[in-house]
Amino acid sequence: MTFQGTSITATFTTSPTVTTGNTVTSTAPTCLPEPAVTTTLSVKDTGAAGDGIANDTNAIQAAVNQMAGTGGTVLVPDGVYMINALVGVQLKSSMTFRLSPGATLRALPNGSDSYRVLAIRSASNVNVVGGTIEGERAAHTGTTGEAGHCLALSGSQNIVVEGVTAKNCWGDGFYLGGPSNSKVSFCRVVADNNRRQGMSVTSADGLYVGFSVFKNTAGTLPEAGLDIEPNLGETVTNALVTDNLFDNNAGGGIRIGPAGRDAATTFVTKTVIQNNTITNNGLGSLSPPSFAIRLASSVGNTLRNNLLKNNAGIGIGVVSTTDSVVTGNTVTATAFAGTGPAIGSGIVLSEDKGTICTANNVTDNAGYGIFKYLSDALVTGNTVTGNGRVP
Repeated sequence: MTFQGTSITATFTTSPTVTTGNTVTSTAPTCLPEPAVTTTLSVKDTGAAGDGIANDTNAIQAAVNQMAGTGGTVLVPDGVYMINALVGVQLKSSMTFRLSPGATLRALPNGSDSYRVLAIRSASNVNVVGGTIEGERAAHTGTTGEAGHCLALSGSQNIVVEGVTAKNCWGDGFYLGGPSNSKVSFCRVVADNNRRQGMSVTSADGLYVGFSVFKNTAGTLPEAGLDIEPNLGETVTNALVTDNLFDNNAGGGIRIGPAGRDAATTFVTKTVIQNNTITNNGLGSLSPPSFAIRLASSVGNTLRNNLLKNNAGIGIGVVSTTDSVVTGNTVTATAFAGTGPAIGSGIVLSEDKGTICTANNVTDNAGYGIFKYLSDALVTGNTVTGNGRVP
């Protein structure tokens, strides 16, 4: 899969890379492939009202069913389309689902622990473009659960999500779960004010997340902008997370690694986190300390050229991790939040093996610049000045 823009080309082969000569630029790529079929069907033609009142679930599903397998496009014109998220709209293979800029799919209020406004299950060659998918967080009638998602994928391949805003969901804005998903791209998406995560990834091979915004996540743990956290028996590999903004997420910007109970049986490998801006995260966390970036219980991953500023808790944490690279990151103004000697530090290396922390990481924080605990990491060539604590 190839993405092309005015000054960037990203190509998925075995693992995703983004290059423009010797540098990575900030011009957003176009992820969408050229349409092979020009046929378009409006959901208005299958009876959708888009008036913010009528339940349009069945009408939109009828349009999807009619266009599935053709390579054509289902068009959702401007309007507010109310969706029964306990049923959801189920996209199918070989089609594009395009929302106009003023189109919103909005979940009807419910009290369920789990729902999907829009879902892609066991499908391939699907594009989701534009518009807004909105949950019913403020109107939710239940108090438990955390799996009410705006857009959820499972067991799907060759998927592109571009220019979509996912907001106000009881769980996650975007969710990728098992069975494994492969070659899935998120370009220029926005996740805003979701309760659990901006995006959760539990199972994927060849994931691209670029030029997107993840903000204002809070309400139930882990409260992160992006959480790459395999479940029991699952893996995430060959992921590229590049040129995104993570802002004001209570639980931190990016979390990578399985839950502690699954650390020996699930893996994150060959993942690159680069050129992201991570600001104002960790404030008001339900479980401090938060990490602006946390890499844990994983193998062979890279954190490079990220800018972290005004986060609370810990800037970059590398914990129980093997053969990782932390290079070229700038971590400043990390504030105290939580307890422990590492709080407020720029980079924390704990119980890691074979990590290389080198090549001009810059730290200036309330705690230590670089804090090591039971770590054999190679730490060299960094600029550590102006920190509140000195080893």
